[in-house]
Amino acid sequence: MGHLRLPPELLLLVMKHVNHGEKYEAAQNSLRNAILVNHEWAEAGTHILWQSVPVLMLARVSAHRRQYYANKMTELFIENEEESKYHEIFKDLKFPRLKTAYIDRIKLKRGEKVHLTQYMQPRLKNFYFRGGALCENALATLGSNCPHLEEVSLEEPIDGSGEDRYLQLFTGCKALELIDLGDSWAGSITPELFAGLAGHEQLVKIEIKPLISDSTILGGLRMVSNPFSNIQSLHLTLKSVSVARLASAAPSVRTLFLVIEDSEHDALASLALMRSLVHLELTYLEETELSPDGFHALEKMKNLEVLLLESRVESLSAMWLDDASFAQFISKLPKITNFEFKVDSDLTVSALTSLASSHPRIESFDFFGEYDLSDWTRLSTPLFPCLLRFVIEAPFIEGRTRRYAAVPNIFAHVRTVLTLCRSSNATTAERATQIADLILRHCPVVEQLKFHDYYENRLAKLALRAFESKVDGHFCSPILTSFRSLENSSFVKFHPSETRIYYDSDDDRY
Repeated sequence: MGHLRLPPELLLLVMKHVNHGEKYEAAQNSLRNAILVNHEWAEAGTHILWQSVPVLMLARVSAHRRQYYANKMTELFIENEEESKYHEIFKDLKFPRLKTAYIDRIKLKRGEKVHLTQYMQPRLKNFYFRGGALCENALATLGSNCPHLEEVSLEEPIDGSGEDRYLQLFTGCKALELIDLGDSWAGSITPELFAGLAGHEQLVKIEIKPLISDSTILGGLRMVSNPFSNIQSLHLTLKSVSVARLASAAPSVRTLFLVIEDSEHDALASLALMRSLVHLELTYLEETELSPDGFHALEKMKNLEVLLLESRVESLSAMWLDDASFAQFISKLPKITNFEFKVDSDLTVSALTSLASSHPRIESFDFFGEYDLSDWTRLSTPLFPCLLRFVIEAPFIEGRTRRYAAVPNIFAHVRTVLTLCRSSNATTAERATQIADLILRHCPVVEQLKFHDYYENRLAKLALRAFESKVDGHFCSPILTSFRSLENSSFVKFHPSETRIYYDSDDDRY
């Protein structure tokens, strides 16, 4: 009796179920065992196993077998300069199922040419190039071979063509939804190129990292009758004078990242027309005083969920902002869940308490300033029951127990800590322990804790250590992502010192 055999399409469905029905490592082991059954099972199993593998695995396959496995790959990631040598090894291969190609910065020996066109196949949707060398005919190949291209990210130009050829590629790819041009495009963003991107009817996201001059923006917008018609996300670097032009041309944008080079105009107030914003990040490159008018403009963005205000180089300040005006401001943004306020101001811990009152489901905040948490000792109900990320410049506490009588029913472990602090001269370690207890009580599900002043502030450092001891040094698997890398991310990428505890190799334990 012959063996019962499943049709190839059904066998492939079985393998896909194995791959999605188990955890990653278990699924990989099951698939490796499955390909040992017979030829048909091997064909279906490798179809799944080889969808996305380290390029070293493909390079190790004998030359006459590489094409067999290249036929099965849907993702290819060459992630460092040392792997640049594989471009030469793969130059004669075809990747007919490839949908995503990520090419990190290329490092070549003298006289070598880079080969990338083998990855530019009809099914390609996402192409990322970090630069380092020019590839002949890359633009022409992308344009002719990849009709389904949806995302193009070019840290540097990929070949020696002029801006007109790039514009021809971008406007010719009707399926294109995202364009990302890196810092090496400085000086290459012409009014014509900007107009072509702004007028592209299918684009959903535009990211241009180098500074775009005001004349380029003004000239480009004049060439387009209906700019940014479908754009949901913009990431641009520009002069403050250009913010108002952009706001009037793109009022329906929902996600906006702006790097603002100067402070001659009130960029924040210039955004008043953009009332559809859900996610807003403003990064300033000069010392800037934020105005009340700018905050009034923000108050009109009723759908705003993510707000970040920061300065990359100089200080960002709003010294006129006190606790009462802050409480009034934040109450008018009811949907805020992630708030990064890296601004020098006159806020106290009362501002954090008012934020908890108006936004009990907030998930992340980041404030400058040293905050005295003593008032929180009188509160037994958690202030931030949903907070996952707690960041301030530095914590402080009086370290006394005179407030303890007002909260007769707080947790036993807090009572023990407060007993240690009967003296008004509590040690730094005792204050740090009380701070850790307060944060755990008022932020019971916090996953990421950071103090900006960690390296210079001994109390902040000891508070992190006390926090570690109370959570046994464990995290709840925080998502280490960035606002700018993943559209749906809720957290900003953070420094190692933001972990629940982080030690320098040479610092003292206490």
